[in-house]
Amino acid sequence: MKHLFYRQSILPTLLPFKEGSRQLRLCIFSSVIVLLVLFRIEAKAQTNPASITVTGACLNATYVLNKVTDNFEGTGKPAYLGEGSVTINSQVYTDNIAIYYEVAGPAWVLSMGGGQPYLSQSSNTALPPMSGWALVTSGSIGNCTGSAPLTVLTSPPSVTISPANPIAVCAGSPVSLAASASNIPTPVTYSWTSSPAGFSGSSSTLSQNAPSVSSNTTYTISVTANNGFISATSSVTLAVKPTPTLASTGSVNPSICSGSDGRINFTTTNISDGTYQLTFTGTGSPQTVTVTSNAFSLTGLSAGSYSAFAITNNGCTASSGTAVNLTNPTPTLTVSGSGSPTTCGGTNGTLSFTTTNLANGTYQLSYTGPGSPKTVTVNNNTFNLTGLGSGNYSAFTISNAVCSASSASSVPLTDPTPPTLVLGTPANPGTCNGSNGSISFTTNIVSGTYQLNYSGAGSPKTVAIVNNAFSLTGLSAGTYSNFSITRLNCTTSLPTSVTLSDPAAPTLAISTTAGPTTCAGTNGSISFSSTNLPDGTYQLSYSGSGSPKTVTVVSNAFSLTGLSAGSYSAFAITNNGCTSTLATPVTLSDPAAPTLVISTTAGPTTCAGTNGSISFSSTNLPNGTYQLSYSGSGSPKNITVVSNAFSLTGLSAGSYSAFAITNTGCTATLATPVTLADPAAPTLAISTTAGPTTCAGTNGSISFSSTNLPDGTYQLNYTGTGSPKNVVVVSNAFTLTGLSAGSYSAFSITNNGCTANLATPVTLSDPAAPTLAISTTAGPTTCAGANGSISFSSTNLPDGTYQLSYTGAGSPK
Repeated sequence: MKHLFYRQSILPTLLPFKEGSRQLRLCIFSSVIVLLVLFRIEAKAQTNPASITVTGACLNATYVLNKVTDNFEGTGKPAYLGEGSVTINSQVYTDNIAIYYEVAGPAWVLSMGGGQPYLSQSSNTALPPMSGWALVTSGSIGNCTGSAPLTVLTSPPSVTISPANPIAVCAGSPVSLAASASNIPTPVTYSWTSSPAGFSGSSSTLSQNAPSVSSNTTYTISVTANNGFISATSSVTLAVKPTPTLASTGSVNPSICSGSDGRINFTTTNISDGTYQLTFTGTGSPQTVTVTSNAFSLTGLSAGSYSAFAITNNGCTASSGTAVNLTNPTPTLTVSGSGSPTTCGGTNGTLSFTTTNLANGTYQLSYTGPGSPKTVTVNNNTFNLTGLGSGNYSAFTISNAVCSASSASSVPLTDPTPPTLVLGTPANPGTCNGSNGSISFTTNIVSGTYQLNYSGAGSPKTVAIVNNAFSLTGLSAGTYSNFSITRLNCTTSLPTSVTLSDPAAPTLAISTTAGPTTCAGTNGSISFSSTNLPDGTYQLSYSGSGSPKTVTVVSNAFSLTGLSAGSYSAFAITNNGCTSTLATPVTLSDPAAPTLVISTTAGPTTCAGTNGSISFSSTNLPNGTYQLSYSGSGSPKNITVVSNAFSLTGLSAGSYSAFAITNTGCTATLATPVTLADPAAPTLAISTTAGPTTCAGTNGSISFSSTNLPDGTYQLNYTGTGSPKNVVVVSNAFTLTGLSAGSYSAFSITNNGCTANLATPVTLSDPAAPTLAISTTAGPTTCAGANGSISFSSTNLPDGTYQLSYTGAGSPK
């Protein structure tokens, strides 16, 4: 914004003057004397310089700028007026300077006599914004002294008291207050007062003891700065609360050692009925208590010393330093029963105890004997000491952190009686590598299932003892010893050694062999003889196709059947786990394969015919029907072999090769190619043509000569009227007759599937047309007569009778 801040309507009300003149007027505002020098503003406003520095001002104080009091238009009073220097963007101006609020802006203005005013950013707030430009003041001039006499505040001055309202204290408690000033330049003067009177202070903090119980007090802080130009006040009210009291009136010890049902009773004053937290020195602090009629009990206490009790009501604490001691009763310990371990070396022996004055819970029991000390759990003054092995136990003592009881009783615990083991009769396995061998035993162990350990295959094994006897079963050939069995963790051993043996193994030998009866056949066989093989079905494994196979042994002999040509060896057969092997190799071969040779060939007798044939001779092909495959049309085909000869018939013209025929899996192949060809195709040529002898006549004709057309009747196709037509060929000549005038072409005729084509066009024409001319006319000789006549002459009309049509009576005639 650009405008003049010179107001003709305002300046004359202050003091008339002519340009360049100055007059000094002394004015008093708010008890502060300000020297005003009026001046004329002659330049337009400039907004927001980067920095403005004011020096040499005559008002040695901080002044809070205000839109109302510092409104030049409304009051005629600038916020600051004096002679000094102004530095703007590094350029120094020495002149009269003033700062004021311009309503018309609206803006805050810094101006100089004869110079240019500078604006802040536009503002409608009660305080000048500082974001538009920076104002820095320093120095002195003439009789004016002091540093930084001009300060622009961005917010109103204020002071706060901490803690803030509301404040409540207990009677006799100290009070501390702290004041904090905001937007007030230093140095700051503090002044504390109170109501009722009696408290004062001159620093930012105030510390006093509270007044009497019945009196509330209001504290007020006043802060001033710059000779009172800036000030602020704040107050807080202090409420004083009565202090409670606390006293112990008696106690009850715990009913059992380490118990927690001890109790201490209290009385109080100035505590309302309700639930409170009681703190103290001792186990369990703090605890929640319920005050009723200024009395309560602290319960759930164990033995110990309790003191320094404190309870707080409405922020005021009552305390009692009296110590209260709670003590435990004396416990006892008695052995009430015992149980020896149920197994040798076992640890499930037990001792039972009864006690007195021991709380339910966990204790440590020490004693003379294995495993001491042990943790035990007391419940209703009884407990068991468990996990004990055989031995003597005595000198028992039970204790926890505070309680202890003893018993001098001695109690022995013993293991059960150990078992015995005696070897019986062994039985060998029934098969080679079998596992049905067994060894029998007798023992003093009661019936049941047990684990038998031993040296040998399969150890350990589970055995079932019935009537003091059992058998170790599922044994293979081998040596077994060092038998041991355990009952109730009591073990007995038997070092005796027992050896079990397999039965005799079978043997194999090849008797005869027979190759397959067909090529790639599977009816070859190998016959075997054997020993130690009972009659029955076995699996024979071998090296060769089809292994393994099932064979049937009868009287130590069997045959391996269903074999194809190949090599067979490494035969093996097993009986009762005993295996016989035979490494002898056997080779089986297929029968001789057939052969093929082409004898004669014959092409089709007609074009595209299928009566061509190829004749073959062969070897190793018995008489019969076979399938012949080949490369060519119609493959494969069935043929009949008679005396090692056959013909492949029903063939069309083409190439044939890669012949193959199979007998009993043996295939004969012949790669020789054979080509069959169709007979020679016919040809056509036009001999003569004759047009119709009459207009629109149909006695026109075309005569043809031909080759390769036997005498006979054929169908002739062509382009033109009447196609197709039958023609009769005699000595390779024929005539196409019955034709009308027109164009004829694209002639074709077929013999035995062979077609002759002729594209030559032929045009047949009608004879010349007749003409008419009137020669003479004669009218009727009588009225309405009918003997009138017209005579005509004509051309191209042969003699004869014709029909004449005309326009007139009697047409046509």
